[in-house]
Amino acid sequence: MIGRYKKTLSTREKIRLWIFVLERESARIGIKGFGKKFGTKVTLEKISPLARDLDLFRETGLFPWLDTTFTSNAERQLISLLDPEDSSTDFKIENILLRQSIVRSISEKALAIPKILRLSSYLKENRDLSLNQEKTEMKLIHDDSASKLWKQYPWLKRIYRPVAILVLAFIPANVFLGVPFPASVLFLNLILFGLYRSRSLEIFRQYYSLSGSIKGLQKILIYLKGLNVRDKNGKSLLQDTSKEELKSAYEGLDRILKRVALTEAPLLHLILNNLFLYDLWILGKISKWKEKHSAFLEKSIDDLTVFDSLFPFANLKWMFSDYCFPEILSENSKEGISGKDLFHPLIPSEFRVSNPLDQVLEGNIVLITGSNMSGKTTYLRTIGVSSILALAGGPVPASRFSLPVLKIHTSMRNEDNLEEGISFFMRK
Repeated sequence: MIGRYKKTLSTREKIRLWIFVLERESARIGIKGFGKKFGTKVTLEKISPLARDLDLFRETGLFPWLDTTFTSNAERQLISLLDPEDSSTDFKIENILLRQSIVRSISEKALAIPKILRLSSYLKENRDLSLNQEKTEMKLIHDDSASKLWKQYPWLKRIYRPVAILVLAFIPANVFLGVPFPASVLFLNLILFGLYRSRSLEIFRQYYSLSGSIKGLQKILIYLKGLNVRDKNGKSLLQDTSKEELKSAYEGLDRILKRVALTEAPLLHLILNNLFLYDLWILGKISKWKEKHSAFLEKSIDDLTVFDSLFPFANLKWMFSDYCFPEILSENSKEGISGKDLFHPLIPSEFRVSNPLDQVLEGNIVLITGSNMSGKTTYLRTIGVSSILALAGGPVPASRFSLPVLKIHTSMRNEDNLEEGISFFMRK
């Protein structure tokens, strides 16, 4: 009966999450009002002129509307693709084409996209969906904090097993044979616990956030393995792993995290450590688990981050079939940026106006004129946002779009600054 009750509760929770996903994706298609209700809230230390002028990270901007990432690693990667700090290797033509090929491969699997959205929603199980929840921090899975404790106190690793075994031997001896229990052992354990307690709790706190996510991540990884997402070189994500290995590794981690959860109860935590040095046993299991799966973990997390950071672009193509994949021109090409039927992705379909972009060659200057409120700035932002999406590897809101690898600079929202003595003209 208890098992059936738990299963019923789990089913209800999954239905609740799926309804939330359907509402969110319907709002994403409708565009208007999405950012305020469902958009990702992101706080950046520094906003670049490009991000400010093109409204990349505002509540109603591109990133909150586009973002579907469920891991922090992928969210950071997506931000760097939309607003790169420098022209890194991510924006070499071969890497742009590689990302585009992965996005194409995902978007071609139309039935897989809603399933990924559903599976990723299960990571928020039993959480308040009205709050802007923190995403799963994948780097914690292969974080090496446990080994740092052993390096700090190497002698602890040698003595905790014999001490715990000694206590285990004395308990039945005391109960059945009346052998006096040595209080000195408990006193020693208490001293040792005081020595490592703050460090072990610091490590465990990092894992608390993972405790409800591991099964969901396991399901996503196993499903991703079966999807056979390939890049332009024919290499598939998670190619070097098997479903059995994924299942075994993440089930092992889930078992460890269930034991970590016991440390959240202060009294029980004290008793377990006073008797058996419980924290050290758990840290030992974490270290062994990482040693066994370290190479596999690094690869699976890297591939999941790639998939998660590019999935928003595939979702975009799935929602809006009129978007096109752009042509990325080679360095030797004499053509310039051009497009047909361009429109701003954040303007709802009933209000948008499509415009052409005649070819602009390197060194050319294009002067756009028109009356106030005629759409000049929106047109410029459309070109900027389309270029960002193209260089990130995603589809573009146009029927045709081509461009070389380029740097995007903007200068729109400039103001006088009396304190710095900078005029509007000087900022321009």
